[in-house]
Amino acid sequence: MRVVVAIAVLAAGCDALLGIDTIPAVDASSNAQDAQFSGARMVFVTPGTYSGGFATGDPLSFADSLICGQLVTDQDLPGTWKAWLSTSHVDAVSRFRPGGGPIVLTDHTTVVASSWAEMLSAPLLHEIDLAQDGSTMVSTGCGVWTNTDQAGMRVGNLPSQTCDDWSDASITQSPGEGDANSTMTWSHDTSCSVPCSGKLHVYCFQD
Repeated sequence: MRVVVAIAVLAAGCDALLGIDTIPAVDASSNAQDAQFSGARMVFVTPGTYSGGFATGDPLSFADSLICGQLVTDQDLPGTWKAWLSTSHVDAVSRFRPGGGPIVLTDHTTVVASSWAEMLSAPLLHEIDLAQDGSTMVSTGCGVWTNTDQAGMRVGNLPSQTCDDWSDASITQSPGEGDANSTMTWSHDTSCSVPCSGKLHVYCFQD
């Protein structure tokens, strides 16, 4: 043991005499993960549920700030967040910047899609089943309000098809729902028919 310590001390002394800086070890796995998630944006599904008439005033601003915004503030998540919702005249996809890296859950590990474009054109790699704090959400099928198809385009084009743009829970026509347990129908499941009085979750994406 004494011989090993002596050698280590001698080596350190030689480095100092020669002006050689000691280079710290590189964590290759950490660098690989950083590269993998470069430019990534996160997504989660809200732990709480809301009626289809949740909004007052501008429905999308309401959802962005008072649903998604409040949850990410409480969790101290970075960036700007928006709800994955369409109204009778606004497509959800038009509210987000295109491009960027992979879409990941709030565990910072699980990849939902390798890119924004892939998310809009192919089945997800994993369900959007985590809340903002990384906890697993258990929801039934048809459990998420969207009025949005997998390409990010609105499903209903009339106020009567969108809970009067998310402001009237008394409307009985379904506004279009997604399934958080599915990689195929996560944004729009054509078999769903939940009236606006129902209580469902909302997807929130980092922009």
